[in-house]
Amino acid sequence: MLKIFKKYRYKFKHAKKQLDMKKSFAIMLMISFSLISYFIISCKHEIPVTCQGVTIDITTTATPDTLNGHKGSVEALATSGGTTFTYSINGTTFQSNGIFSGLKDSTYTITAKNENGCTGTTDVTIGNIADPCTTIPSVNVTTTHVDPTTGQSNGSIAVTAPTGAGTTYSKDGTNYQSSNLFSGLAAGNYTIYAKTGYYQCIGSVPVTLSSVANPCTGVTISVSTTSVTAATTKCTSLASDYGTVVLSASGASGAFTYSKNGTTFQASSTFTSLAPGTYTFTAKSTAGCTGTVQATVLYTPTVISFATSVLPKMQACLNCHTSFSSYTGIKANAERIAGRLIGNTTAACRCVFNTSTTYGSFNMHSSAGFPTNWALTVYDQWVIQGKLNN
Repeated sequence: MLKIFKKYRYKFKHAKKQLDMKKSFAIMLMISFSLISYFIISCKHEIPVTCQGVTIDITTTATPDTLNGHKGSVEALATSGGTTFTYSINGTTFQSNGIFSGLKDSTYTITAKNENGCTGTTDVTIGNIADPCTTIPSVNVTTTHVDPTTGQSNGSIAVTAPTGAGTTYSKDGTNYQSSNLFSGLAAGNYTIYAKTGYYQCIGSVPVTLSSVANPCTGVTISVSTTSVTAATTKCTSLASDYGTVVLSASGASGAFTYSKNGTTFQASSTFTSLAPGTYTFTAKSTAGCTGTVQATVLYTPTVISFATSVLPKMQACLNCHTSFSSYTGIKANAERIAGRLIGNTTAACRCVFNTSTTYGSFNMHSSAGFPTNWALTVYDQWVIQGKLNN
């Protein structure tokens, strides 16, 4: 009995072992099939049919880093495999150009993607070099300066070289600016710095500003008006009817220049085309000493006689505008006349002067022989001021 039991126990164990092996094999087969299916599906998803056989070649140009200062850069360009490309240095974020800067020395994988989503990659290594500013030619800084007046901060220093895009300047070695001019400086010693080039190499030069005596101390510039001509119109469209001021200056040797706004100076002492108002004129000597004077340009309208100036002009319009050909007609139609004389039917448009406005078949100026400024003068005299007969 014991022998029989041992015999069948052995067969049972053997059969069970075979069954377990079959089950394991089946499980492994199922896992393998699932993995194969997954990779097939993934490949189909990641590699579009349009990308099969497409090769994207990428050329790169690397600029090395300097002293681990994240000054390296890469410029990548896709040369085949598409028409438009975007680029990435991390495989995730893409941009329209292949320029990547601010890079530390390392090896980077550049990815180029075409318009269909096909990609190509290339590796580029950025090296690390010693400070290039110790090996390239030194930055030579040159300047010009203006010494300040004693007790004032009106000196200046201008960098004349190097100049150009990307170059910045400093007078303390810390705070840099794009302008090459430093103004508002008192007397003293300064060091001017210029930072230029891709690696922003720095050069410097010492500059000393010395105080100079004020050339205008004790100098009095006297300015007077030689003549003042009044304006004949209030509007700004007729320069020929503006006022004129003529100046003279004394108190310093050499030639003077003149200004009506204290900023823009001219050699001539005559100012024309001045609208009515009060002006402050300035005369400046060659040493920069100044004096001022005020002058008022008055408004003195041209006197017009109705009988000799207005009525003949109105009568020239008799065939088209019978109501304008008499004193009474002008008075009754003052608004209409004024509007038409200045080229606008709205009487509120006071200074819109147009010498070529045509009303139907009648041109007020060419047909009736009006002078250029006549219409505006009549408008001012006869409508604004109500001088129907002066």
